Amino acid sequence: MIRILHIIGSMSCGGAETMIMRLYRHIDRTRIQFDFFIPDVGEVYYGEEIKKLGGKVYISAKRSENLQRYCKDLCCLLKSKKYQIIHIHTSHVSSSLIPAMIAFSAGVKIRIAHSHNTYCAPEWQQKLLRPLTNVFFTKRLSCGQKAGDWMYGKKSFDVFPLPVECEKFKFTRIEREKQRKLLKVENEVVYGHVGRFAYEKNHEFLIHVFFEILKYENAKLLLIGSGNKETEIKELVRCLKIEDKVIFLGIVNDVHKKLCAIDKFLLPSLYEGFPTVILEAQANGLPCYLSDTITKDIALTNLVKFIPLAESAENWAKRIIKGSKRANCEEYNELIAQKYDVKILSKRLQSIYEKELKK
Repeated sequence: MIRILHIIGSMSCGGAETMIMRLYRHIDRTRIQFDFFIPDVGEVYYGEEIKKLGGKVYISAKRSENLQRYCKDLCCLLKSKKYQIIHIHTSHVSSSLIPAMIAFSAGVKIRIAHSHNTYCAPEWQQKLLRPLTNVFFTKRLSCGQKAGDWMYGKKSFDVFPLPVECEKFKFTRIEREKQRKLLKVENEVVYGHVGRFAYEKNHEFLIHVFFEILKYENAKLLLIGSGNKETEIKELVRCLKIEDKVIFLGIVNDVHKKLCAIDKFLLPSLYEGFPTVILEAQANGLPCYLSDTITKDIALTNLVKFIPLAESAENWAKRIIKGSKRANCEEYNELIAQKYDVKILSKRLQSIYEKELKK
């Protein structure tokens, strides 16, 4: 059995973490096992499941608070457990180089970097450190083309997309009626958003777009997720006096069911790596309205429409209202599954690990 040490900023329920867990559940665990090295950032959302699947979670100090302790913990772990492969998930060269250098000095043969975003300040640092990726990474992966260009520049890399549990995200009329009744939105147009309450997700603009939508139709907005800007966004909703129109659901474990209740999906992010939720929404047959800063590679179907962030919230609202309705889910679900289904990608990841070790 090959044990892979995944190094990541947390094991909460964010996009990258969810991606890793989906792959973990479907990979052949008689041949491949996952362990995790994460900083102490509070609750480990997937901790119990990782243990049940046979993995281990190692917690260290935050690198930003105690770099010396972080390096020592990682070095001791790599030398004591003798990992042959580490898989570093990151959005910036600087945050991945430290564990890669430690792994290099500890004799770890395979050091994989995996880019999950298209921007992370400071940009000058990214450009300065890119040449070192040739030295300390033996394999470069990216969730999408744009994220790879940002992380590695002109260096070669392989796109390894985020997986979707396509069968799970199929739309059903029964689930739609059940969820809409549960959420008390049977008679309204329902807009939805899934994502952390963080700067790059642009929730403030999202709320203003929805405020404009309310001038034209009776609607509700479902917000799924949590984060450090949640309190700020709730205050904005209160100031606009639309508390009865916005539903804050927090973290839920049935996003696939909630998507069935939604009529249109909104994602006006300032930047994204490769937002899996848009693949999920397309698999569910949902029209999606995205900012033009998001990679066009995410648009596998005609359900996705890009709107310039430079346009006003009022123009966004008008475009969205005039947009198309739900589509034939079966057709789109099969289209997403051909390239992004988790069963296919888990086998591909296993192949990557095994091929790297044979080199």
